[in-house]
Amino acid sequence: MAPWLDLVAINTAKLAKVLIRLLRLGEGTALPGRVALAISPKLLHYFSRELSLSRKAHMQGLGARRACPKFVQTNEDEYNAADESFQAGSMVTGTNGKTTTSGILKEIYKAATKQDPISNEMGANLYYGIVAELINSSNLGGKLKSNNYVLEVDEAAFPEISKELVPSSILVTNLFRDQLDRFGEIDTTQKLIVKGIKHCVGSTIVLNADDTKVFEIKGLLNKQDFKFFSFRVESASKISNLDSLTTEQHETDLVTELIKNKIGSSRIKLNYQGQSIELELKLPGLYNVYNASAAAATAIVAGIDLETIKQGIANYHGNFGRAELKEFNGVQFTSFLIKNPTGATEVLKDLAQDPQAKYLIAINDNYADGRDVSWLWDAEFERLKTESTIVCSGSRAADMALRLKYAGINPQQISIENNLKKAVKLATSSKKANEKLYLLPTYTALLELNKI
Repeated sequence: MAPWLDLVAINTAKLAKVLIRLLRLGEGTALPGRVALAISPKLLHYFSRELSLSRKAHMQGLGARRACPKFVQTNEDEYNAADESFQAGSMVTGTNGKTTTSGILKEIYKAATKQDPISNEMGANLYYGIVAELINSSNLGGKLKSNNYVLEVDEAAFPEISKELVPSSILVTNLFRDQLDRFGEIDTTQKLIVKGIKHCVGSTIVLNADDTKVFEIKGLLNKQDFKFFSFRVESASKISNLDSLTTEQHETDLVTELIKNKIGSSRIKLNYQGQSIELELKLPGLYNVYNASAAAATAIVAGIDLETIKQGIANYHGNFGRAELKEFNGVQFTSFLIKNPTGATEVLKDLAQDPQAKYLIAINDNYADGRDVSWLWDAEFERLKTESTIVCSGSRAADMALRLKYAGINPQQISIENNLKKAVKLATSSKKANEKLYLLPTYTALLELNKI
């Protein structure tokens, strides 16, 4: 049973979430965390302790491990040591791919343990959002539903969260320019992540060997265990329009090869220590190959074999705006979250292959989106080739429309409707039979879409 103050915080937050949903004010992914922390500021410390105690109880007995073929086993002494220390707890940070990578990793852990791990799959990745998810994953007595977790963590929030919650592994996906008004340049984001890792003594650090700024993290830390993943391609330009990705051959543990890429999926091969496995990744774009590679490398750190990793990846389907299929008024469309130039460009690269595309682009400039929308001018909207209407919505709809005009889109194809609900009605009601509708929202626009 949790201490009384923590219990009051947990149950007050649970009540707040019920009220938020009853009043149709949103999903309650973050506000309950704010409520709880106002009552018990050290609540995350309680959950951290609860995870450690529950994991120790869960892993008692060597026989339970021997009965589970999903984990890599070594000699008897190492086996006993692993039984005491095993922890499927991971935090995922970086500028792009956190939600998708975390979702894939969650499915891999679920395939390996037959237990649904705790995960903030709705993308609430600030301090109070993570507290809210832990509350949501606990009962009225404060006991968590699982001793395994996969949490995506905002780069700026990571140093504070890592003071309390120390995972078995920390994954850094990439470091691209993102939200300059919050982070400054890439070096600032790198420093925040390094600061957070220093709090996590004993955690294995999983790094993208193809990203120069991510790879540099190893040289900025001492006495850490590192694992690296890499996606072998002919040129970095196939993945990103930024210079931070490199084809320089750094040391790496997991190497992913592309066999075939097509709209909506990729055939890839994972190679690790002389073993390899082919699989179908049912997600669009080469950027999602990186996300799958990152998740696989982190799962390997937890001791999960390639066959189980394949099963977990097969079980994952895009969610919360990441190639997520939605329906409104009987019309289906697919949403792709965009929030910085690199991620947006990779989405545009993939969608540009569809000649029957119609777009609704919803740009907000709230805090969670980033106040500075100058990134729209760095994203390659010139790749959009369509004869259909492009509806611009959100608080910065006019900025988006101006960007499209300078990208070469005929102004007569551009429609501005700031109200997102009206914009969705406009886009779906005027959709022709042969058109495919794609929605490209920023984060808070996606939340608003879910409410609609």
